[in-house]
Amino acid sequence: MYHYLIKKGKNIGYIILKNKDIHVLGTPEDLEVFKKNKKKLVLLYEPFELQKEFLYKDVILMPYYLGKEYNLDVDIVYFNNQYSINNFRNLNFKKLKKSKYYKWIGKFDKLGIINNIFFIKYLIEYAKKIDYLMLFHLSFANSFLIRIYKFFNQKGKVYIKLDINKKTTLKNIQNNFLKRKLFCEFKYIDLISCETEENFILFKENGYYGKNIKEKITCVSNGVDEEYLIENKIEVKKYEEKENIILTVGRLGTKEKNNELLLETLEKIDLRDWKVLLIGPYTEEFKKLYDNFIERNQDKKNKVVLVGNISDRSLLYDYYNRAKVFILTSRWESFGIVLVEALRLGNYIITTDVGGARDITENGKIGSIIEVGNSKQLQNEIRKVIDNKVELEKKYNESLKLSNEKFLWSNIVKNKKFVDFFEEEFKKK
Repeated sequence: MYHYLIKKGKNIGYIILKNKDIHVLGTPEDLEVFKKNKKKLVLLYEPFELQKEFLYKDVILMPYYLGKEYNLDVDIVYFNNQYSINNFRNLNFKKLKKSKYYKWIGKFDKLGIINNIFFIKYLIEYAKKIDYLMLFHLSFANSFLIRIYKFFNQKGKVYIKLDINKKTTLKNIQNNFLKRKLFCEFKYIDLISCETEENFILFKENGYYGKNIKEKITCVSNGVDEEYLIENKIEVKKYEEKENIILTVGRLGTKEKNNELLLETLEKIDLRDWKVLLIGPYTEEFKKLYDNFIERNQDKKNKVVLVGNISDRSLLYDYYNRAKVFILTSRWESFGIVLVEALRLGNYIITTDVGGARDITENGKIGSIIEVGNSKQLQNEIRKVIDNKVELEKKYNESLKLSNEKFLWSNIVKNKKFVDFFEEEFKKK
């Protein structure tokens, strides 16, 4: 619940927002003033082409839920040289273009002056109308865009979502005067968030390139889009309705995901009455690895199944819903959104120590964390599941409880730093 103080002449009243309902303690005129004066949040997303699959990732879901929680008018300014995204819920989309050679140009255009010319023009024209500017990653190019925004709108606020892994964090906490100067000296940035508690502590204790950012940094995890589940009538299956399925989801065959580790490990395991499903787009090299695996292990032909890509999210969630166990073998992750999806649908998680693994498993209490690349540890954890040495039903209940408490977008955006950031001018003292 949020309280907004309204001053209109000598009259003072409160507007109270609770969920979607608006309750007014004051005059009807005050309510109309409040409704008309929605503030503007703009996500300027320039690092990559915005793809349609991003609609259900943090890139779009975070500004959407922020807008919903804090009564904001939200614009998504993006680039894509091939197709447009015109409508998603109540968000406004503005498409800009970059040169088709933007990747090559970016190698020497570190400030993005050439690549981001249309983003720069957009800010020059609209900066004064933007109350809150949101950006992903703290790059040279974004730092330049922030300077332009602040030049034209000194009262505007800037929020940076780092979307960063531990390896990059360890580089960024090192004292570097030159980079600190290039990255705006942080005086133009009002709020910074990282996704994991581990990275949050590192930044809080060591700063960013030597700059103390204790008062500006907060930990904001990624979450599940509960609204999608409700709209599509997706309910979590009871534990007894689940099947003996071990699931992995991702871009199969990429170096990051290290899926070959799973195949290597499964060769040494008797799966008995369990199935392993591999879901996601796959490389030609991984398809060859899988075919060779099946050729060597004919007994696993119907037990280790390469499902492939599933673009229908409801169908993908059905696989999560049927499964009891989820495995992630990645070498690195910024956070690992598949883990929060698996957690929400009651999967017992076995994961390498990457991204948000420690937060999502409560440091291994309700899941299992293994060393990156350690086939022996992965083998042991899978065998524990098959041998009924893991209390899967208990872990199922704990997973649902943790997901509801910490990993729903509707709860994540209530972070105290967000409350202070968006409601400073209105909140009840």
